[in-house]
Amino acid sequence: MAQFAVIHIEKRKEISPVLERHITRKEVTYENGKRIEKTWTPDNAEPGRTHLNRELISREFVDPETDRKKNLTISQAVKNRIREAGVMKIRKNQNIALEVILTGSPETMIGLNEEQIDQWAQESLDWAGRQWGKENLVSAVLHLDEKTPHIHLVVVPIVQGVSRRTRTRERELKKKGIKVPGGTRNSDVNRLCANDLVTRPLLSSYHTSYAKEVGAKYGLERGVWAEPGSRKRHQSSIEYNRQLKRQELEEWDMLASLVEDNEDMMNRLDQADVDLQNAQRQLDIINESLAQAEKRKEQVHKELEEEEKFLKEAKDILNEVIRRGRAVEDEIQERESYIQSISSMSFWKLHEQIPEMMKEDLTRILNKRYKGEVMEFERVEQPIGENSIRERFIQLKVATEDGSTFQLMVRERDASVWYKGKQLLLKDGTVSTLPELVDYFYRELTPEGKELFESFFKRPAERKAEEQDPVIGQLEQKFGEISDVTVTVLKTSGKETGKMYNFTARGKEFSAVSDYAAKEICYCVGHARKGAFSLENWYTLSGKPAISNRNRVYSLEYKRKHGNGQSV
Repeated sequence: MAQFAVIHIEKRKEISPVLERHITRKEVTYENGKRIEKTWTPDNAEPGRTHLNRELISREFVDPETDRKKNLTISQAVKNRIREAGVMKIRKNQNIALEVILTGSPETMIGLNEEQIDQWAQESLDWAGRQWGKENLVSAVLHLDEKTPHIHLVVVPIVQGVSRRTRTRERELKKKGIKVPGGTRNSDVNRLCANDLVTRPLLSSYHTSYAKEVGAKYGLERGVWAEPGSRKRHQSSIEYNRQLKRQELEEWDMLASLVEDNEDMMNRLDQADVDLQNAQRQLDIINESLAQAEKRKEQVHKELEEEEKFLKEAKDILNEVIRRGRAVEDEIQERESYIQSISSMSFWKLHEQIPEMMKEDLTRILNKRYKGEVMEFERVEQPIGENSIRERFIQLKVATEDGSTFQLMVRERDASVWYKGKQLLLKDGTVSTLPELVDYFYRELTPEGKELFESFFKRPAERKAEEQDPVIGQLEQKFGEISDVTVTVLKTSGKETGKMYNFTARGKEFSAVSDYAAKEICYCVGHARKGAFSLENWYTLSGKPAISNRNRVYSLEYKRKHGNGQSV
């Protein structure tokens, strides 16, 4: 029966761990971060003959940077060759290697002695180097532990020149009459292309060449192909194909078993990783829950302390509000009594004191409501009501903007404003009274008139408070006569810490602060607001520099003695 030389070529997108384990007969595992390498034998091999296997091409690599030697895996050797060839870009899912199996019919191969096996292996490598380039052969392992001796050869498909696909495309363009872009091509550039090495004509030539140059020396022939279009097959071709099919089935069974074992191991590893991750996640959740519980405990204690502090402060604030509410009620009642005490007689007295000024300022006030100019003042008696009761009025002659005149009357008894025998009403329906004009008059009056007005209507309690306040006396000693004094009590955390005085002196506005703790008075130009002493250039009454801090103003000398000025 005829004996045949066998060559099997398969394109590979990667060198899988399963294939590498089958070729090298080594299984790599990791325990505690250490790499452990064990001998591995497939089911179709004899364990007692594994030591007879030989590596025909060394994968030893010397690191150019460290000069250290290291044995590369087949996958690493493939990538290293691609890198040495200068191939920069690799497409996704591109074939990076060819797996080539070189053998022959089992009857012939089993009958070769050790010397003949070595000679056949060396001649096979020499033939492969001539076909694909010696530098592209990265791994070759001779297997003698299986039924038929064979060589597993790994080739990196490095080619040069224009790709077959580009040449085909240019031929199609020429057929269509489309001009192909010119220019010289660099034929020395290396490319990674398995398709250029695995074509139907090249596969046929590989079989012919291998059988002629290597197989013929050992009585091996080339396999016979069936004629195209013929239904008859040569008997030797049928037997050869049957043999290849049996060998392929055996290899597929072996690979299936390897894949199944590998998948089972990977599944167990994945499940172990999942279990470990779940346990770690549960531990993290427990630790996080404990930390949150501890944090919540501290927060609850802090909230309880803050609530107790808040309740205490709220109680103090409530008492202060009640006290201030009562004081406000007393002040409102006093203010109402003061407003009600103002009558037209007071205005008449004021008019007699400064008639021209009164006319000018009252005109400005009336313009806000009546749009006119006060021309004359006169005291008259006028009958009012059905009984014609005569009452006293101050009659104001008012000239309007268009030149006409009209008369307003202010009743002395209640200071209500009358026009043509009827009371004037405001927009909201209330009776217009002179106290409303008093408010306008107080705001619009010239400084001299305002001072005289205050002397008429100042409440005795206010005049008495000014006389009793020693700070006002010290301010008058510093600035001379002062006016428009407003006093504001300053407090910090509900505790009275001083007073602020806004006043006018020498034609300018000033602010002064009396700090109880510092026991000194500081001033600056301009009116400051309570709690916002943003004005600059504060000084003590003696002329020394001072500083504003929150709700307090004190000298720099006091700050140096007492730090931030809060301690006394």
